[in-house]
Amino acid sequence: MEAINKEAYLPKLHNEILEIMDEIHNLCKDNGLRYYLCAGSLLGAIRHNGFIPWDDDLDIMMPREDFNRFINICSDKLGDRFSLAWITTEKKYSRGFAKVCKKGTLFQEDNGRTVSKWGIFVDIFPIDLTDGSIDEIAQTKERYRRVLGIIEQKDITDRLPFPKNVIISLIPRKLLFAMLDWISVGKSKTGRYYTRFASQYPGERVTYPVETFGEGVLHSFEDRNYIIPTDYDYHLKTTYGSKYMELPPEEKRRCHYPRKVIFSDGLIMEFEAPKKRVTANETI
Repeated sequence: MEAINKEAYLPKLHNEILEIMDEIHNLCKDNGLRYYLCAGSLLGAIRHNGFIPWDDDLDIMMPREDFNRFINICSDKLGDRFSLAWITTEKKYSRGFAKVCKKGTLFQEDNGRTVSKWGIFVDIFPIDLTDGSIDEIAQTKERYRRVLGIIEQKDITDRLPFPKNVIISLIPRKLLFAMLDWISVGKSKTGRYYTRFASQYPGERVTYPVETFGEGVLHSFEDRNYIIPTDYDYHLKTTYGSKYMELPPEEKRRCHYPRKVIFSDGLIMEFEAPKKRVTANETI
């Protein structure tokens, strides 16, 4: 197909994603777990009362203890139409966050180095307590990025030079994920800030005082209601700046750029690779 036909593709994709998010919301509600919309999904909730019109995913974040409980609960309580993608369920998982996917679907991405094949998904990011020190958070995020890079390289060892390919292939994936946990949980278990280390954004844009989360409040999202941080304005200004309610120019509107999507009704859509990808520093 030519460039992504958003008029046909996005509404259909959004409906699939909302079914996944309904499952997550109900699972969290029934088990007393905290979650909050984050990143572009939080921006979409406030600016559009739903998805950003050109966005093709949904992101939530959970405090680490709730995230760990969610992972454990999914093994017994996640609905039959959904699956969890995480180190505990996928032998070759290489992300610092989990995904809840819809069975019988496909969302295939190609970033030029690796091809990712998931069911249509919702991303779930753990957030960790920190002391709010931007320098220390930046150092921690860099260590986190390096370990995650090694995990990702385990899937392309055939393209790495010797002896790097051998060394990386010998490091157990579970050990590397344990290192990620150790790095992100860090020393500050009683910190006054939460940081989302698995985010693509710099640390200062994804670090928020604990009190800005609160218990969370329900906010309209399409024809549903999902939970957002109590002080959502602080979150959005921190991540996107004070003019977050303004629409960015078309050339800075980004999405995941899938190569192939299969919907639950069997419809298949294939797309050409974009000529230019928007970087994490640009607005959405």
